[in-house]
Amino acid sequence: MLFAITHTLFQLDYLIHLARISTNADQALDVFYISDRAGNKIVELERMRTLRASLIECLDEPPVSAQLSPSESSGAGHSENTVSAAGQKD
Repeated sequence: MLFAITHTLFQLDYLIHLARISTNADQALDVFYISDRAGNKIVELERMRTLRASLIECLDEPPVSAQLSPSESSGAGHSENTVSAAGQKD
């Protein structure tokens, strides 16, 4: 999930200045401090909407291992998690 988020930010050409990753039992809270390539804060409403839509889309996609055939992935130790808007794993 972290790869999906950070890869999406990279594709949108944003810089991650700080990432705070926290997990506790069944909850996850990931905070990213980002800017555009010029170091400016993202304040334009349309850019925020695009960012939000892109992140929701990447989190709704199944993990890559779920897309592999059984012969390509053993599935050992794999559990699928999704994150709700509150950051709780479902």
